[in-house]
Order: sequence, then structure tokens, then C-alpha cells
Amino acid sequence: MLERASSLEGRSVTDFVVAKAVEAAVRSIADHERIVLSEQERSAFFAALLSSHKPSTRARNAAKRYKELFQTE
Repeated sequence: MLERASSLEGRSVTDFVVAKAVEAAVRSIADHERIVLSEQERSAFFAALLSSHKPSTRARNAAKRYKELFQTE
């Protein structure tokens, strides 16, 4: 089956398998990195973005902890 499919695409079996594996990996990563929001969540997200309110102390502390844990130089 792999030989026939690769032949139909004009590739070697190795090239065919590697190309299909890369395509699947790209899809898998995209599926796991995508954030899907409900309409209510989307509205709240954009309202927060457009808000002129400054971040709370709790939010600033959380951002500071995040930077300490995950930012590397």
C-alpha cells in the first residue's frame, strides 16, 4: 500500500512516509496549540483587551512568577 501510494505521488517510500509523518505532526501540534473559546469567553477576552484598567496586584505577581519560571536568557 505504501509503495503504491508513494508511486502515485512520484516519491520514494521513505520520502512519502516522512512527508506524511511531518504533515501529521504539524496538524497535531496545531490542534494542541489552538485555543477555542465560546462566544461568552471570546467576548470577555476582547472586553479585557480593550479595557483601560491596569492589572491588579495579583495579576502582576502572577506575571512576575511566570517570567521567573519560564523565561530563559
